[in-house]
Amino acid sequence: MSDSQFTMPAEWERHEATWLAWPYNKEDWPGKFHPIPWVYAEIIRNLTQHERVRLLVRNEKEEQLARDICKRAGADIKKL
Repeated sequence: MSDSQFTMPAEWERHEATWLAWPYNKEDWPGKFHPIPWVYAEIIRNLTQHERVRLLVRNEKEEQLARDICKRAGADIKKL
């Protein structure tokens, strides 16, 4: 174990936000990618009812796409 002060809290422990990476690699879901961003948006919608979500994206275009989909899914965009 390291002497570092950094720890990763368990999902039930107090934390500032949940971190997610926006899906982009279609090879991760062969032939099934089309609904995946909407599935993520639904997860984000549920999470933002209770906490902040930090979303990792590859670039500004992808950030705007993720925000648009999340907004259309009913996520609290102020918590992204």
